[in-house]
Amino acid sequence: VKVDTTSSLSDGADEVVVSTPMPVPARHDVAGRVGGEAGGAGASAGLPVALFVHGGVWAVGEKWQFAPMASRLAEEGVVTCVATYTLFPQAEAQQMWEEVSDAVSWTLDNIGGFGGDASRVTLMGHSAGAHICAMALLHRSGLVGRGDSGDGRSLDDKRQSGTPQPVSRSVLGSSATTSGGAPVDARQPRNFLGVCGVYDIARHFDYEDSRGVAVLSTMGRAMGGRDKFAECSPMVIVNNSTIKARADGIHAGQSG
Repeated sequence: VKVDTTSSLSDGADEVVVSTPMPVPARHDVAGRVGGEAGGAGASAGLPVALFVHGGVWAVGEKWQFAPMASRLAEEGVVTCVATYTLFPQAEAQQMWEEVSDAVSWTLDNIGGFGGDASRVTLMGHSAGAHICAMALLHRSGLVGRGDSGDGRSLDDKRQSGTPQPVSRSVLGSSATTSGGAPVDARQPRNFLGVCGVYDIARHFDYEDSRGVAVLSTMGRAMGGRDKFAECSPMVIVNNSTIKARADGIHAGQSG
């Protein structure tokens, strides 16, 4: 059963399609497939959930293309949501990951009505979709836009060109806002599964350039240009945050 729903998503986000097992398998059947134990301490009120975000160089892709995957997962007892997002050139990457974040929130809030367990949601993304998912999770963690800038060099990565911009303060656990200034929902899915994702934009751009396709690719433009590569790179954000947190810990120890 596929259900389109837009009512709870932001104005910029597209709909989420939900595929549910029909009929819903008995709990012991589902438990056997996902490694749980029917009726045991690990048993939960609903079925496991997958929220899938498609790729397509940030510029193409439709939900219907992944209906076979959603149906197959539903046959295995997984409530499956397929989300889309506004594509380039109508949107840049930041809007895309904020829309996917909205889809995560919608799933956590509503999946129980489709037989799913909100505590067992796996966010899945392929290619550009994996990048967008990773950025959505970092966005929800308050790690995006906290000092990463430039063309993508990590603080500890000498192989990238450009000048690193140190994070001005510890960002772990800090509050976040959307591009419109609204508070960000900090809840997270249980798992993240990224397939063939791009997590270091500058490095992948160099790879595209070496193959002579950087001009043709929409990746750099979808990020908003080279000066935004760092703030759009999950690896840079995580590396910089880790280094800053480690430095803060050393400084605190010396001060004590």
